[in-house]
Amino acid sequence: MRRGFTLLEVLLAIAITAVVAWLAAQALAPAMKGWRSWQKAQQAQTELLLAGLLLRRDLALLSPGAGQTPALVIENDSRAGREFDRLRLLAATDEFAELARVRWYVDERTGELVRESVGMMHARAAALEMRFGKVASFSVRARGEDGRWQDNWGALGAPRVLPELVEVKVKTGQAQMRWLAPVLVEREL
Repeated sequence: MRRGFTLLEVLLAIAITAVVAWLAAQALAPAMKGWRSWQKAQQAQTELLLAGLLLRRDLALLSPGAGQTPALVIENDSRAGREFDRLRLLAATDEFAELARVRWYVDERTGELVRESVGMMHARAAALEMRFGKVASFSVRARGEDGRWQDNWGALGAPRVLPELVEVKVKTGQAQMRWLAPVLVEREL
C-alpha cells in the first residue's frame, strides 16, 4: 500500500500548474493593458473637464483692466502644426481677496497644461499653480464685436476693447475639447 506521491508526480503537478498559470496570464495581459489605457484616458478626460470648468470660471470673473494691465491677452504661438498659445487674464478669482493675474499656457518642458494665478498686490509672491496633464495643443482665439476671430488679442498699446467670445481648444493624445465662453464684462445680459 502506497502513502503519498512520488517526487516525479509532484514535479509533474507543479509543471502543469505553472503552464496553466502562464497561459492564463498571457490571456489576461491584453485585458489588463486595455484597462490601464482606459484608466489613463479617463484621467486625461477628467483633467480636461476640470481645466474647462476653471477656464470658464476665470473668463466669467474677468475684470476690466487696471492701469497698464489689460484684462485679457491672447498670445498665439504655432509651431510645426501644434499650438502653444498663452492666455493671460485679470480676474476676481476666489483664491485671493483681490484681483488676480491668471495665466494659462503649456509648459514646454513637460507638455502639461498649466494655470498660474497670483494676486495683484502680491506680485512677488509665488504663483498658485495647477497642472492638468499632458496636452498636444492649446489654442485660444477671440471674436471681436465685428464678428471676426483673432488669434492675438490685447497686446500692449492696443485699444482696451474686450472680445465678445473666447474659444479655447485643447488636444491630448486621445481627445479634443473645445470651449466657447462669452466675455460679459461691462455688457448687459
